[in-house]
Amino acid sequence: MMGMERWVDPRVQQVKVADVQRYLSKRGWKNKPFPRPELLVFEGPRDDYGKPIVQVLPSAEDYADYRQRLIELITALAVIEGR
Repeated sequence: MMGMERWVDPRVQQVKVADVQRYLSKRGWKNKPFPRPELLVFEGPRDDYGKPIVQVLPSAEDYADYRQRLIELITALAVIEGR
């Protein structure tokens, strides 16, 4: 039976919150205010229905789910950017 695991570039371990903020900002994404400081909310280009695409990331690398949420964000950006 094949596992559902997929290869993830090990460099993802080096990506910091500031790197993500800088990358998204350079591409027109806006950091939106959010009442929970442990989360960063980014609003990007519009989807097929005209609504802004929203992505969420923990605000610090030491949160338990940071790496998983980062991988999900990178995966979503690859689709959005056609990579």
